[in-house]
Amino acid sequence: MQGVETGEDTDTAMDTNFLMEQMELRESLAEAREAADRHVRLESLRRRVNKEFEERSDLLHTYLAENAERARQQARNLVREMQFLQKLAHEIEELE
Repeated sequence: MQGVETGEDTDTAMDTNFLMEQMELRESLAEAREAADRHVRLESLRRRVNKEFEERSDLLHTYLAENAERARQQARNLVREMQFLQKLAHEIEELE
């Protein structure tokens, strides 16, 4: 909306720490599928993913309020991270 190219087809670089966190969350989801206390684990994971999403959403609003190129790029990165989190939240919901 503010003229930032997303380059979704070619730009796949993401923060390494975020990607590592996503791997951990995915492992937790896989473990929860097989666990005896599946519903408890899924609920805990859902809360964690929602918290991560909310934190990024709050930060996104801050970046969008700024009128600077760096802030727009950071907002773009946050949106991409939020897409990952949203997809994971949807998968958790399907299992619940």
